This record gives sequence, structure tokens and C-alpha cells, in this order.
Amino acid sequence: MSAPIVAGVASLLVSKHPNLTPLQVKYILQQTAKDIGTPGYNMEFGFGLVDPVAALQYDVKKLPKFNTASDDLVKGAIEPFIANNEGIAEGHIKLPSQINWYKIPVEAGQKVQLTLEGAKLYDYEMVIKHLGENSEVVNNVKVNDVQEGKIEAYLYNAEEDGTLLIGVKDAFGKYSKEGASRYTLHLQIADDWKDDGITGAIPFHIESIPYSSFWQKDGPFYLTAKPIETDEDFDTEEVVEAANKAEQKEEKTAEKNNGADYDYFTFSVDEQQILEINVIGVPGVNIMLNVYRGEEFRMVPPDMLGKSYYDNDFMGPWPMERSNNNGVGEGETLVFEAYPGVEYVLEVTNAMDYYYYSPFMYFDYYGFQEQDMVYPNSHIPYHIRIRGEQLPPDEDGFPMNMYDMYYYEETYEEVIEEFKRDRLTKTPSEFQQDYYYSYYFYEKEMVQKVLEAAPSYELGTEAKGYFQIYGDIDLFKVQPDYNGIYQFSFNKTETMMPMATVLRYDEKEEMLYHVAYNDPYDYYYGGFKSNNNLFVGLEKDQTYIVMLQNFYYGPSLDEYSVSSKLILENPQDKYAPNHKPEEAVVLPDNKTVKGNFAMGNEVDYFYFESDKDQLFGLTLQAPIVSEKERNGLPEDLFKPIMPAVLIMEDIDGDGELSDEEMRNAIYFYGYQEDVTGSFNAKAGKKYFVAVMNYYYYGSGASLTPYELAIKPAPKAGAVTPLKEVTKNKLSTKGYFETNHKEKMYNLDVVKTSKTTIELAIPKDIDGVLAIYDAKKKLIKSVDYYGKGDSEFIELTLEKGSYYIGVKDFFGGGSVSPYELTVNFK
Repeated sequence: MSAPIVAGVASLLVSKHPNLTPLQVKYILQQTAKDIGTPGYNMEFGFGLVDPVAALQYDVKKLPKFNTASDDLVKGAIEPFIANNEGIAEGHIKLPSQINWYKIPVEAGQKVQLTLEGAKLYDYEMVIKHLGENSEVVNNVKVNDVQEGKIEAYLYNAEEDGTLLIGVKDAFGKYSKEGASRYTLHLQIADDWKDDGITGAIPFHIESIPYSSFWQKDGPFYLTAKPIETDEDFDTEEVVEAANKAEQKEEKTAEKNNGADYDYFTFSVDEQQILEINVIGVPGVNIMLNVYRGEEFRMVPPDMLGKSYYDNDFMGPWPMERSNNNGVGEGETLVFEAYPGVEYVLEVTNAMDYYYYSPFMYFDYYGFQEQDMVYPNSHIPYHIRIRGEQLPPDEDGFPMNMYDMYYYEETYEEVIEEFKRDRLTKTPSEFQQDYYYSYYFYEKEMVQKVLEAAPSYELGTEAKGYFQIYGDIDLFKVQPDYNGIYQFSFNKTETMMPMATVLRYDEKEEMLYHVAYNDPYDYYYGGFKSNNNLFVGLEKDQTYIVMLQNFYYGPSLDEYSVSSKLILENPQDKYAPNHKPEEAVVLPDNKTVKGNFAMGNEVDYFYFESDKDQLFGLTLQAPIVSEKERNGLPEDLFKPIMPAVLIMEDIDGDGELSDEEMRNAIYFYGYQEDVTGSFNAKAGKKYFVAVMNYYYYGSGASLTPYELAIKPAPKAGAVTPLKEVTKNKLSTKGYFETNHKEKMYNLDVVKTSKTTIELAIPKDIDGVLAIYDAKKKLIKSVDYYGKGDSEFIELTLEKGSYYIGVKDFFGGGSVSPYELTVNFK
């Protein structure tokens, strides 16, 4: 909510000083902000908290002169000192949106490698302008490929003589009056492309493993794509007309000039081992690695290598392994199992293939692919390192991956039909367990194999191991001595990041059930999490299986470690154990309970009997816990929950839930907000109330409390007429009962008026709003929005009598009131 506050302060500033420019307003707000967090500008709080009083008291006479641009950039630009075709320039960004300009003369055909690095807290950007001999701009490039603290780089190809202008600025207009925003610009000028000469037809052969191009002084290797400048590669058949030949050359040159470069390296191993290939990052370039089997690779003509897979006339060679996990300027590491007697081909390229990366692959059908992509080149060399090791045997002797642990005997069509049938007949919780968590619900024979294979792990200790094969899963058996919340911690490296899934063994059913999992990637906020921890509630004397798998799915030469510790003993609420229907706790007389989901993927069951036919309303609130209330416990235990409440009638009154009773459940959901709803209860009937945390990203232990209240709805009574609250405004409130009847209100219009009718409704109602004439003939009806959103009618009404109708689209009721308002203009 900071944006409207800042906008309000800015408007006050402009009201007081109408001649201020947007840049000056921004400067005042930043200079008068209250410094919070790390002293000075920081990436978490920026310049601080806006201070309206200080901003309005700022002396505008002290505003500095902003030099963001110049009418004559060439005249104002600095010419850095260049010796032996290399130059360097240093500078500061001390004012908002400041741009520092540098200039160098260039000749047609020259290549200028630009590298910009600066202070860690600032995100710098390069603006490149090429002025021709007549001072007109012939090219304009902006470079901002990485975030703060990382190096920007760009290789510029001058196509004609002129002057190259390089502007350096902060991408977000940040600055430091004290000079903390300091950068260094490096320039390297070459008369031609730096070409390493490596192609598919002439690969570089690596004699032995381990290998380092740096220590063995091989190369240098570059990712540059030299344009074609002769006709020798083109069709020269005499039957081809000159126009067709020119067109053919133009198309092929355009294809070759997209900057894509493919370097190939061949190698083999003397013994079976795990190989790790690492290519050091090149600023300005997004590197991708592919590994092929030599036999398949050599089946492809050299001139077809590097072709993109969007071309339907060509598919191959197909890589056996690939890696593009990092971004621009970062290196890439690829790990795979190599065998003796096999030739392998490593492809190092700056052309990321989008075909393999959703959602880009879905555009392939429409011809959207790399045709329009231009891949940055670089005159900064890259280096290759390859090492190999023979890893110890698999820790549990059970190296199967989770996909191999499942099998289907049905045909594809039968599986789809079963999916559709289950979606219609099963309760959402049953369906979720069967499909969303299908990897963790195995056949009984497989469960026994898992229990036998898993070595015992003692909580509070450290275990280590390796991921030896693609999709390898390592198992651990855990039997807690205490009820409590345990923290599992995992290390991570560039090639190894453990994902853990915790399963509980049900001895009676001989099944494994999902409890919690950790995912190193944050799918809600995006990006990898800063830590790789899992908090899970475990019960005393129960048996759990902890499954570990590499997030990258491949093998790794890096050893993983898993450690654990007890964070909190007996964290359950006072109603536990009530996680099964047969353990349901009878609601107290006030039908209000407070609980939590400390034991992870649990369901809390409650039970009550209705003494008469009536409408009940329910609310479930999950308040945010303050830092003081956390009492030093990890913040991860107090994340917002996504609660859901299910109401299920115990039709036969036996205190058990049948499949039919579950399928008739009424569901109420909330998403990081309160749950509200209403339902009808019958006299003498008993009901189950199930409360669950519908949190998709792990469902680990949570100490965020919830408060559930179930109260009889107030009687709606007679319709309260519209009353005048202010001039030209009428209003009333009421309640929806559980029926499909429309509530009608009289509306008398004393003169022709533009009229706005609003129906504001509670969260559990999908309102329908209508206007009728004096004979109750419908004029207009609206239901544009869903539950909880107001409905509006705007129209011109002539003098006369009308009726306004309101109802719930589903015929439901609510314990919360609605409000009907009429405004005349």
C-alpha cells in the first residue's frame, strides 16, 4: 500500500510547488525519507520510509541541477584513455537518473567489447549510440541483462565509421550523493571477430579427463558468430536465376547473423564414472551446454548442426543431456554418467533452445521460435573444466526414481476415462490424494519394499550420501521419540539441491501417506529460496519415510547432507488427536474452537448436532502472529495458511464418515484470508466439520492459529424499506435466507434522474441485482461478478414507481448482511 501514500505526498508537493518536475519531486521524496534498515540506500528498503512533513518542509532552492542528457552528447561526452586498443573509465552516479557519457571513434568493421561492473547495491545499464559520419544515429542499443551487483557486457559490431557513445546510468534512477554508486567501464577494440575455428566439422578433441582449458592453455575459446561474406557456400547452379540466388544468399546470411555460435568438443573415458562439465560464465552471454553420443552426432551433416528444433524439416541430433539452469553472465555445469568405449560430443553455445523450456515450446506450433532471436556474442573467452569420479554404491540399494515406482496396466484412453470418472465421483480430498499426490501413494508390495530398503535415521544426527543416477531417490526411516516439530536442513550446490518428501506409514492400511515436502524453488514468489529447510510435525512411535531426490534430477559429484533437530515439543492444539473422523471432537456449546496445523498435512475433525432446522454461518479466522508472539521460533512456522472448511452430514448418525457422506460435503475456502459461509442444518441431525490447511507448497508444520466459529444465522425478518441517508441517497440492509426467493424493494423516483444502484454483499454470496417497472416488468438484471463482489446498475429512470430485486444466484443464505444503496444525480 506504499504507492498511494507516496502518490499522495507527491501531489501535496506539486500543490505547494507547481513548477517542480517529476525528477525533482522524486529527489525530494528520496532525500527526506526516513532511513530504515541498513544505513543509507539498500536493496530492501531503498531510500527509506516516505516522510510527508519533511518533504513539504524541503527547501526547493537547494535542489541540484540535474544533468540527465545533453543536446550535444558528443561535445559533453568524456573520451577515455585508450592504449593498445584497450580503455578504462571510472565514474559515480550522484544524482537521480544521471547518465555519464563516454565517446570513442570507431571504424567500419571494428568490434568493441564493453564491460561494466559496479557497486553491489546498484543495477547499472549501458546505453550505446552509434553516430555516423553525418552525426545521425545509425544504431541505438540498451544493455541491462543482469541485476544489481553483476557485470553487464556487450560486444558491439560497428558497421560504418563514426563515433560510439556509451552512456552509463542506474537502471532505476538510484544514486548516492556520497559516491557509493561507483562503476568501472572497460573497453576492448578489435579489427575483426575473434574466431576460435571450432565447428561441427572441426571439433576440438580433449585428450584425457580430468581436463582444464585454462591450465592446459588451450584456446582461447569464444562465442562469436562471424557473418558470411562470400558466395562460396551458396547454390551456384546455372539454372538458378540471379534474383533467386540473391534472395537465397540474403535468407541464409540473415540466419547465420543472429549471433548463434556452436562450439564442439569430443572426448571419451577409460572407465565408467560420473562426469562434471563446467563452463565458466561469460559476462553478457547466456551459455547452454548439450552432450551428444558421438555415433548419433556424426550421422548429421556438419552444415545442419546448430539448426534450431523449430525447423520441422530437421530434428537432431538429440542431446542425451543438457544444461541451462543459470542466467546471463553465469556459468553452466552439466553432470552425467559416462561409459568407456563411447565417444561424447560437448556443445557449448550462446543460443538457448526455447523448444525445451515451457511455456515457449507451446508457441512452436505457430512458428514462434528462435527465428527472431538475436544471441549476444563476446570477445571474452570462456574456459572448460571436466572432472570425473566413481561414486560409492547407492546408500539404500533402491535407486529407482519415483516414476519407475508407478506403473499402469490400462491403456491411455482407460486412464483418461478413470480420471474423468474420479473427478466427478470422488471428494476433492480423495481426488487430490489420488492425483496431485499420486507419486506418494504406492501399491502395497511397493510400500513393503520401501520400508525394507530404507535405512534407519536417528533424529538429531547428520546423514550423508550421493545421487548416483538420474532420478535417484534415497530413503530414510524415521521413528520419533517425541511429538514435536522437527527441522530438517539440507545443503545445496550448483548441481545438487535435495528435495525431501515425508511420508507416514499407516500400519493398519499398509499404505504410505503424504505428510509434507520441501521444494527449493518458490513457485509463489519465484526464484530459489534462501534456505533449504523443511519443518514437519512428527508423532511419537509412528513410522515415517523421508525420500530425498535431487531437484535437478541428475547425478552429482557433490555429497548431500541432511540434519535434523527438535524445534518444539508437543505443539498440537488441545483438541488433538482429532485428525480422523472417528476422533472428531464435539464442539463446545458456543461452537467456537481455536486450533493449529502443527502436525503438517492434517485435518482437524469436529462434530455437532443441530437442535432444529436452521441456517448456520461459519467463520474461520487466521490472524497474523506478531514477532513477539513467535517467541523466537522460525518465521517459516508462521506463514499465512490457506484454510478450508468442510461440512458433512452424518446421514446414518453412526459417528463415521462414509464415501457417500464425504461426496456430499459442502466446501468453504479461503486464500490467505478469512473463510466465511453458511449452510442449512436439520433438526436432530449430526454433522462433521473438517478443517484443513489447503497450502499447496509443502503443507509442512504451521503454528499459525485459526479460530473457527459456527453460529445460528439471525432471522432475516421483514424487508426493511429504503431510507434516505443523505440528499439523493437511499440505503437499507438485510439478510439472505436459504431459498431462491428474490427480495423486492419499492423505489419511488420523484424526477427523471441518472441512477446508480449498488448491491454490496458478503463474501459467501453471489449477488444478483435487478430493476423492474411499476408492473414488475424486468428492465435490467446484472450478475457480472462472483462471490463477495458488489453488483451495479447505472441507468436513467423517469419519474415513477419501480421495484429493486436482490437475491443470491445459488439461492444460498448468509449470516452477514448485504447493503442496498441508490444514488440519484
